[in-house]
This record gives sequence, C-alpha cells and structure tokens, in this order.
Amino acid sequence: MEKKQLIESYYGERSHGGKRKYYRITALGKAYFHEMVKEWREVKEIMDLFMEEIGE
Repeated sequence: MEKKQLIESYYGERSHGGKRKYYRITALGKAYFHEMVKEWREVKEIMDLFMEEIGE
C-alpha cells in the first residue's frame, strides 16, 4: 500500500525498546477507501437481491 501511496509510514520517538514504525492513510488512500466502500455496497445490494430471489 505504501508503494501505491495509499499509506505512508514514519518512525515515532524512541521509547521503551526502540523506534516504532507508524502508518497513516494518505489523501489518495482515503479516496481509494471511499471508492472501494461504494463498490462494495453496490455488490452487496446485488447479492441481497439475488438472495431474496433464492429464498422465495
């Protein structure tokens, strides 16, 4: 995901045991996430309709 610039990493302050690597989502990552949620909702809606027909 870092290579696709969806997230970025950084090292925090040293504390009890060394450096820690943290991740945060980028603006591009947020846009990608929202697009994937939209697509998933469309797929779910289709599957719900399909399951209703099977149940009848």
